[in-house]
Amino acid sequence: MVQSVINKQLLVGGIVGAIAVTALGATAGYQMLGSDNYAEVLSVKPLTEMVSVPQEECRDELVSVRHPTQDPNQIAGTVTGAVVGGLMEARSATVTARRLRQSVAW
Repeated sequence: MVQSVINKQLLVGGIVGAIAVTALGATAGYQMLGSDNYAEVLSVKPLTEMVSVPQEECRDELVSVRHPTQDPNQIAGTVTGAVVGGLMEARSATVTARRLRQSVAW
């Protein structure tokens, strides 16, 4: 009963908080829309100067490089994976067979 009351209070508090934050954000946004954000220009001086400076252009390029392997056909990894997988499957089958025998023995 107490847990239910606490959960209801948390839910109501969360909803009230969300409404308050939304209202404050909307009010601040509306005030920013209504205000003038301009400045008066006092003077203008054109900048006209010719400069001849060589520019360096840099960019990133993606380069893929394949490093040579010691076993290009990957035979050793395939054989190792097959042996380990076979041993794991054999072990799993042995355990499953034992469990089946035990369940039938009941």
